[in-house]
Amino acid sequence: MKDLVGKDQGWNSKLCTTAATLDHNRSSATGHGARLPLHRFLIYAILSLAEASASASLTILFETDFHFCKMYPAEMSCGQSELSVILAFINCAFISTSAVSMFWLTVSL
Repeated sequence: MKDLVGKDQGWNSKLCTTAATLDHNRSSATGHGARLPLHRFLIYAILSLAEASASASLTILFETDFHFCKMYPAEMSCGQSELSVILAFINCAFISTSAVSMFWLTVSL
């Protein structure tokens, strides 16, 4: 987003624009209102789900198909990979919840 002088605005000015749009109950159809963070949250939610699914598939592949955890117990820390997959899905759930709440906030305006 560029201002009148042509300089690129930072994240804080975008946040102020969004806050002013929400505070004054103006239409955010100009493209730099409250809908910009909504698109970011939706993209983050989709990419987070893809990352968590890929991590889970690799963990299942290494543990059940190749038996790397049984063959190389010192080199492979399978417990940590399982924990990281669980945390990735929890992260995906939090981002998705945030995206849904942002969607309903935008719709309610």
